[in-house]
Amino acid sequence: MNDASDNSKIPDTPEYWDSLAARVAATAIGESRRTGLEWLARSRAAWAAASVLIVVALVFIFTPAPKSTPSDRGALWSAALTPSDGLAKQMVVPDGPPSIGLLLLPPDRTR
Repeated sequence: MNDASDNSKIPDTPEYWDSLAARVAATAIGESRRTGLEWLARSRAAWAAASVLIVVALVFIFTPAPKSTPSDRGALWSAALTPSDGLAKQMVVPDGPPSIGLLLLPPDRTR
């Protein structure tokens, strides 16, 4: 039976471990000198990811933006960023301090 933890075939000599360390270091140095384009040229997944990103960028660039005035954009941003619950609205857009009921009671009891 082949035991996965059987390491009797691995030599336990200093020469073996020194040569292994030298091979690992040489590979690491060689890999660190590669540029991004070299990595892209060797990897199919990188080519696929780069292709998808380029297509998305082109679609984003060439899709016409909806016509809106700067005041419309400001109103849209304000509506998007304003909180929906009463306590948060009073804290972000205060007319005064929030009421004690909003601070202490659960949201369903304050209505």
